[in-house]
Amino acid sequence: MPETIASLNLNSDQSLRDMAAFGNISGGIPEPNVTGETARLINFARENFSLVGEKIAAFRGSAQQVLEQRGTTLTDEGYRRNLADLGRRSLDDPAVASVREKFIPNAKMRLDTLDRKIADEFAASGTLNDAADRIALWEIRDTIAREIGNDGLTAMSIVKEAVENGDSLTFRALTEAPRSIALLNEEQIDAARELWFSNQNGEAARERSELRRAIATLESRLNQYEEIVTAEAGLPAADPLRQSVEDAA
Repeated sequence: MPETIASLNLNSDQSLRDMAAFGNISGGIPEPNVTGETARLINFARENFSLVGEKIAAFRGSAQQVLEQRGTTLTDEGYRRNLADLGRRSLDDPAVASVREKFIPNAKMRLDTLDRKIADEFAASGTLNDAADRIALWEIRDTIAREIGNDGLTAMSIVKEAVENGDSLTFRALTEAPRSIALLNEEQIDAARELWFSNQNGEAARERSELRRAIATLESRLNQYEEIVTAEAGLPAADPLRQSVEDAA
């Protein structure tokens, strides 16, 4: 049985540090700087972030109570059994399940809507009207490739300059190249698109960026909750391969 629970005193300075790390405030997700539906979802994410922190503290408090019965009203075997039961109930907590199974998918639907909106506006702003435009993309890409070779960092610098100048042809030449001849990797292309969206479509890009960050932070907190409960209740860790198959089903 992990010894981490045995050292936990809910009235100690360590408990205060735990609350700062996992606690019952929404400081992990900043207040939204946007409005409307996206702001509403971000505020719900802040509340859910706090909720999961409170669930961590509640689990540890209950675990401490089980620990205090060890050697008095509970044998070692009974202690381990009760702690495991507590862990399983905590993992099945309906409030936490609702965050993962209902709120997160709803927030991601909004994110998809923003992605489509930005992509549509980007496509409309830089429509390739004729064959000459497409030839121009190939010529720009070929010229850059001859000058810098496969230097992705230099290619990113050129992309940033194109964003600052509103040069959609150079931007698209580098971010829409076939993978076999691309100068940028997928991560760099995502970063380049973020830059373009932020520069060309400020409000939608801010919504997208803030909501993505809120979702990622909340998902990280949910994973943290499951890891803490699993480890400190002495439960077997989930099989990553099996979990990935279940998620795909």
